[in-house]
Amino acid sequence: MEAEPEASVKIQRNLNLNGFENIIKVINCGLSDRSETLNLSVHTSGNRGGSSFLLSSPVSVPVQCRPLVDILMEQGVQRVHGMKIDIESMELEFYRLSLEMRQKISGRGS
Repeated sequence: MEAEPEASVKIQRNLNLNGFENIIKVINCGLSDRSETLNLSVHTSGNRGGSSFLLSSPVSVPVQCRPLVDILMEQGVQRVHGMKIDIESMELEFYRLSLEMRQKISGRGS
């Protein structure tokens, strides 16, 4: 999952160039505790990885955000062995939801 649209396109392009397009799927969306659209403030000078839902900047884009557990279930993911999440100051919100995620996923027989 990648919230920043331009970064999402670049990731997909790199996957295609390296033959990973059938192994890794890029989903252009943000993570939230509910389905909602949030404005992503885009860091346009230097590292675009500094974009944030919490900070403001002159450039922002609306981004569809969804709960991680919903995305995983929609994609048919039954197990996650490891995960790297860059959620820019939303860590506490994410960990608060991790118990609910685990219950939803394990509740479907995984």
